[in-house]
Amino acid sequence: MMSQTDAATLRPAIIEAQGLRKSYGRFTALQPCSFTIPLGRVYGVIGANGAGKTTLLNAVLG
Repeated sequence: MMSQTDAATLRPAIIEAQGLRKSYGRFTALQPCSFTIPLGRVYGVIGANGAGKTTLLNAVLG
């Protein structure tokens, strides 16, 4: 039987980001981060106010 992790790696990626970063002058809002979201999976982004959730989404969406 295949584990969920193995099954996820076999699915094509619907979103893949590598080395995302965003700085505003000397302030780093988003440190380099990478992730892959496979087709058919649902993920959420949670964090406190000012944690960089919107900055992350804006970096992914351009």
